[in-house]
Parts: sequence; structure tokens; C-alpha cells
Amino acid sequence: MNFCAIISEFNPFHNGHQYLIQQAKIVTGLPLMCLMSGDFVQRGEPAITDKYTRAKCAIEAGADMVVQLPVVYSLASAQIFAKGSIKILKQLGCTHLVIGVTHTNLQDYYDLCKIKSSNIKNAISQQLENGTNYSKALINVLSAKYKNSNQIFTDASNILALEYIDQILKQNANITPILIPRTDGGYNYNKAITDFANASTIRKYIAQNKNDICHKYIPQYAHNQLDNIVNSQTANSIFLYNLRSISPIQLYDYYDYTEGLPYLISSASKSSASLQQLVDSATSKRYRKARINKLCIYPSINLTKDNFNSIIRGKVIVKMLAIKKTAKNFINQFNKVDTQVIISNNHYNNLSKAQMLSAKTDLLASNIYALCT
Repeated sequence: MNFCAIISEFNPFHNGHQYLIQQAKIVTGLPLMCLMSGDFVQRGEPAITDKYTRAKCAIEAGADMVVQLPVVYSLASAQIFAKGSIKILKQLGCTHLVIGVTHTNLQDYYDLCKIKSSNIKNAISQQLENGTNYSKALINVLSAKYKNSNQIFTDASNILALEYIDQILKQNANITPILIPRTDGGYNYNKAITDFANASTIRKYIAQNKNDICHKYIPQYAHNQLDNIVNSQTANSIFLYNLRSISPIQLYDYYDYTEGLPYLISSASKSSASLQQLVDSATSKRYRKARINKLCIYPSINLTKDNFNSIIRGKVIVKMLAIKKTAKNFINQFNKVDTQVIISNNHYNNLSKAQMLSAKTDLLASNIYALCT
């Protein structure tokens, strides 16, 4: 069975997400799966509302099924996030990937992917030696080599689309990317446009207790998201406590702790009164805030380097969060693929070692998240 997919966070679910889902169904004429981050999102923070509420909103908007992206991918870099997402969609049999972007010239993305696959390691290394973080270094190198790159690199959604398309090519996935113009000005846009505002703008209104303003940018059926906003302070206290309890030498065992980061994070944890203070003090030109946020979480979910490598190299596991009654054909298709779709607890009984590690990591993340709700 052919189907299309959207890779998402829906954090929170808003009018723009509803529009993208509707366009995906119209343009492709296919059943739609949403592959959605669960308890934690790519910025290295708890999702603003729980995954089941967000999944239900997607179903209300027209999606046929929502499955959870494992936390090992949802908390990774854009490259790993995209790599894991495409690996899952390829194994599940997805044929079309619908992506919301501000720049819709698909050929530009393909041209940039070709340059990205060429020998640019030395140019990136020179950028890194100057203290630039990897993401910025890659953008600088590609911008110098391709005239239309600025139209892509002006918005984070385009950059993620580039990573998706790059992974489709690298993994030889039979997935056709479809670019849909965003209605909200883009991920980086900080203003509303008529009835559309991006998720970061809505989160700012929520932080200011302006839920009445948020209602304009969220579908009626999704307003209940605002009734159960997560309190991240509990999670932040857990993360800070665990960081203070681990030595710098032990931190080296955890994923993405490289160079002097164990000593930087360990020292900051002991001199900071809150996790936010730790993140602010450790963030720099070389180490972006999102990366520091994630580094603070990894010890609490036992994401060691060994566990990370085992999970991403092994067979994939995803958890079903919601499905329409009319979409049960999905389940029959998933019985024939390598990716294990968890529909009931019985499906945990026959997992590979890597899949069990992934499931345990997701469970640790869910347990911490549950304390915040």
C-alpha cells in the first residue's frame, strides 16, 4: 500500500499543521502517516503538550495514522534526525514525503545535496577550527559554492528539508519529496500572518499566559492542548541533579560528549542554580543552545555512546500513537517489514537487542516527561 508521510513535532499543533496535512492528502491522494517526535523535541526540551494529545489533533486534521519517532532521533542533530526518520519511512514503505518549506524549488535542494556529497570535509574543518559549530560551518561552505543557497538557508525548515532529501538520496529510498509552501512565514518568522503563526510564536504567547490569542492560530478541536501545558521545571531539576552526580570522566561515556564538553557541563552544573543558568553559561559560538540542552538530557535517559550506536545501527522500533478506524490496512502492511511497530504490549516480547535498547530509552524519557504533566 502506497502512503505519504509528514515528519513532525506539532509542538503545539496549529493551523499551519492542519493546512499541511490537508495539502498532503489533496496533492498525493494517498493515506497519510505522521512520524512525530514524542516526549522531547529537537530543541532539547520537553514537548509543550503530551504526544497523545498532539497525535489526536493530527488525526482530527485528516492524518490516517501517527507513530512516534524514537527519542534517540528526536533529540539528535538535524542530520541524525533526518537519517533516522528516512530510515523508518523507507522500511515502512512510504512513497511520498510532504515537507513544509519557504523555498519550493526542488532542483535547488538536489543541486545542494550533490555539492554536500562532494569533498568538502577540509573546508568544513577549517570553519570548525575557527570555533564555528558544525551546522553553521556546513551552511557557510555550501553558501560559498551555490548561488541560490541563501534562499534555502534563510529558514530552518528549508535546512531540515535539505537533510531529508539528502538522506533519501543516500539511502536510495524510493520516496518522492513534495514541497508545500509554508503559510506562517517560516520557522524563523516571529510574527503571525492572518490566521497562521508558527509554533515558536505560539509558544511565546503560551509562556505569557495569552492563551486567548493562541486560539486564533489553533484549530477549535486542538484548543484542549492548552489545558495541559507541560511544566518543564521538574524535568530540569532531574537533569541538573543527575549532571551534578556524574564526574566529567563518566560524562565522556554519553553520546555527543566530545572534546572538553564533559568538563564544561560538569563545572557549569555545580555552579548553576538552575538548568537554564547552566545552559546559558555553556552556550557559545561553538556550542549552540539546542546542543547544550540535549547534552543535559542524555545522562538521565542513559543515552551512552554505545547505546546510541547500537540503536541507530540496528532494526528500528516505532510506537503507534493514533490511528483512524478506516486505516487498519496500515497494520497489515507493517507485519511484513523490518521496522517493529508497537501496537500492543505483546509486541515488546520479540524485539532485537537494539530495539529493546530503543524502547527502554523511550520509556525513560516518558517516565521523566510524565512527572512534568
